[in-house]
Amino acid sequence: MVDSGCPVIAHASPCPDRPLRAHIRVTRPGSDTTLARVDTDAQGRFTIPLDPGQYILLGTNATGGILPTSSPHPVTVSEDTFTTVRIEFDSGIR
Repeated sequence: MVDSGCPVIAHASPCPDRPLRAHIRVTRPGSDTTLARVDTDAQGRFTIPLDPGQYILLGTNATGGILPTSSPHPVTVSEDTFTTVRIEFDSGIR
């Protein structure tokens, strides 16, 4: 999800987050080795089969542009269950 880019001054009206098509890369904490990659759909949804453990999800803008950006997102995957994550992207507009 990306913030809608509404300037802080103009927050008089609702400015909801919106889905973002993105590339997602999976690493382990403390490692830059890519374990998996996936592209989200137009609604920002994705699935990646992973073994239980600790991971870092790195989201990048699918357009290749500098903005919006995302910070690394730590996630814990448990056995025999789905893990839901929400990766936030920042539009850079203030």
